Amino acid sequence: MQEQQVGIEEYTTSTTGFTGILKHRYNDFQVFEVDLTGRTAHLTATDAAPQAQQQATASSSSAVITDTAIAEAIHQFLKSEPRLPPLATESVAAEGASAGPDGQVPHHVIRIRPGSSGGRGQRGSQDKRGQKRGKREWRDEMSWEGGDLKHVKFVMLKENTDTQAALGVVARMLHCQPRSFGFAGTKDKRGVTTQWVTAFKVSPAKLAALNPRLRGIKLGNFEFAASHLSLGQLGGNRFKLLMRDVSSRDEQHIAATVSELRSKGFLNYFGLQRFGIGAVPTHRVGAALLRGEWQGAVRLVMQGGPGERREYRQARALYMEQGDIQGALKVLPTSLVAERAVLQGLARHGSTAYLTALQGIPRTLRSMYMHAWQSWLWNRAASERFRRVWRDVQEQQLYVQGEAVWKCASKDV
Repeated sequence: MQEQQVGIEEYTTSTTGFTGILKHRYNDFQVFEVDLTGRTAHLTATDAAPQAQQQATASSSSAVITDTAIAEAIHQFLKSEPRLPPLATESVAAEGASAGPDGQVPHHVIRIRPGSSGGRGQRGSQDKRGQKRGKREWRDEMSWEGGDLKHVKFVMLKENTDTQAALGVVARMLHCQPRSFGFAGTKDKRGVTTQWVTAFKVSPAKLAALNPRLRGIKLGNFEFAASHLSLGQLGGNRFKLLMRDVSSRDEQHIAATVSELRSKGFLNYFGLQRFGIGAVPTHRVGAALLRGEWQGAVRLVMQGGPGERREYRQARALYMEQGDIQGALKVLPTSLVAERAVLQGLARHGSTAYLTALQGIPRTLRSMYMHAWQSWLWNRAASERFRRVWRDVQEQQLYVQGEAVWKCASKDV
């Protein structure tokens, strides 16, 4: 993919520049996500963090009962209230409580756990199913160590794989849906990247236990959070880049180019990574979705390119040339998230159920197609605007329709 294909057409500098190779090795390109509070994602611990355990203790406290009569009343209420699932209760000594002169511990904590249906009346299978659901939901609540904080936020470090594929691997190992995870932005496949991820009610211990089995992925720095991450909820990214095979007339030319870039800045284009690494740029899929061309969008998602692995080409050809959905699914690697979701949708709902198949693609990935289209529009508009006006724009000057309408002070910026 060339820069001109995605609207990157103008440059602020007048020097001829120099060339080099980025991402010759995937570890030449390192990305560290920055969240909305300014924290940079660094993987520093891979165990079930004490921080998460401390949060859980702080967010879910037990009531200490100091009156035996009150404790007994609570027992009776929990066992007799018809709106609650069947519960078993017991009084236990509060942590740190000591026995009184009579040998009794006056401070109690009421421990609650799912109980048998016992003497509560049940009318029909509907009530039984409802009680089973209630019991299961109650058990889930009681076993969740995060208290009121229903999400776990953690750092994911991945190497040479994209965000969707990495979370797909984690989801399969945990036997849960990929939609259980939230993230603020997708990171480049070819690189070493760290980013924040949230998981809905997945124990930090379960996530940490995956690390020995994961390849090229590490999870850590666990903490509980009140809400999940959505696309765009980040402050930015920090980069460490290594450029190899730099070609220039001499070091002075490189220094002059860097100096001009530093003084003039650059157009804030969306880079090539925003448009994917497949044969078809993701903004073209987004354009097809906007036009309601469902079949066209499916074929764009399934279209391959030169240099792909043999099993990729084989799976794509089975569908694109022969319409063999089941055959394509058998050989298509699980790492191709969007392609598998589309084929599974077509297999389940019919070979022409294109819209339904596209809806099977994880929501975050579908959103990326639309974001890519918006990014392409921005790049094209920025290039055209620069050609028409911005070459003469002065610092701190606001331009509207080619005219300088306001010059702001530094404090207003």
